[in-house]
Amino acid sequence: MVVAFALDAFSTGLGLGAIGPSLPSMHERLHAPLGSLGLLLGGEYLGSLLATLALGPLLDHRSPRPMIVGGFLLTAVGFALVPLANGLALAVAALAIAGMGVGAAAVGAPVLIARQGGRQEGRALSIINMAFGAGAFVGPLSAGWALDVLHDYRPIFYAFSASLALPLLAVAAAPLLPPQAPVKRRLGSLPTGAWSLALMLAAVSFLYLAAEVGFGSWVYTYVRGTTHAGVNAASAASAAFWLSLSASSLGTALRPRAWHADRVILVGGAAGAGAALLFLAAPTSSTQIAAAVLVGLALGPIYPLNLGAAANLFPAASGQVSTVVICSSQLGGAVGPWLQGQVITRSYHLGIGLTIGLCAGLAGAQGAYLALRRQRGQLEAKPLTP
Repeated sequence: MVVAFALDAFSTGLGLGAIGPSLPSMHERLHAPLGSLGLLLGGEYLGSLLATLALGPLLDHRSPRPMIVGGFLLTAVGFALVPLANGLALAVAALAIAGMGVGAAAVGAPVLIARQGGRQEGRALSIINMAFGAGAFVGPLSAGWALDVLHDYRPIFYAFSASLALPLLAVAAAPLLPPQAPVKRRLGSLPTGAWSLALMLAAVSFLYLAAEVGFGSWVYTYVRGTTHAGVNAASAASAAFWLSLSASSLGTALRPRAWHADRVILVGGAAGAGAALLFLAAPTSSTQIAAAVLVGLALGPIYPLNLGAAANLFPAASGQVSTVVICSSQLGGAVGPWLQGQVITRSYHLGIGLTIGLCAGLAGAQGAYLALRRQRGQLEAKPLTP
């Protein structure tokens, strides 16, 4: 099952990673302002949000296989439609369709892995996130090659769509456990204290994906605009970010048990803000590439560990909690690239300043989550007074 989700994540990373270097070319083909092209990623994450809202609660009481297979198919169809779009609205719609499939996998992975893998889902989700990062590393390089050699981004999206055949075969053979009880749970069935913690995890996930996707989508444009680097060098900056994100996710999966997930998230957010500051100060494309690597290394562990915490917060309703946290991240993924595009096309430096602020806010939200959880634990430990 982890293999199926990892293969899907790799293919998804290919498509989403290729968008950043393709933006200038899409700007010409779609006849749309460059700053507005952040809506492409916004459409993908809004589609993902809709699918998550619809499917997340169903995973607690329905067979998961039709939802997961259907999701993989939607991702393939959406990527295949991207090259056919000749206007911004059609391109956004195509990526929204792909996003619906991404949403099915996004909510399905933590819920099903938590159901089958005990408390090791953080490591399994790190492997899946690593696969996404690997795809997002290859995606910009593929886009750079296509733009440099073919002068057209469209052929690679057909190839990315075809790559979804592998995860479809893998999920067809994977054993997927059904829910423990075929009873539909209401939102009110979750304890109040658990909801307050879930909302803090949701804030972390919102800020994280806004920072990750916003930076990853526009780093190519930033490097070209500030150092006038060539297509290959700017593509390398984007690819380096996603590769380091993937490597960091793998390191998270293999980390020593003494490295508690909650503290890794806190440190990662703070380190991400510092690395983005170094990126802002970098004077050349080569130093920008090095700083982009540091940003990816800092951010890589956060998302899978955050999802693992959400799935285990209240296991009997893991679908509900995971839905809240994932939907929050998808809103961040929709807003972040659009906002980054609006800012960075007016001021390159303010655009990276936005990334710094998002990472610092992420660290603050995680610190608040830890304080709230500690306070809740102290209250539960107190004996009841007569």
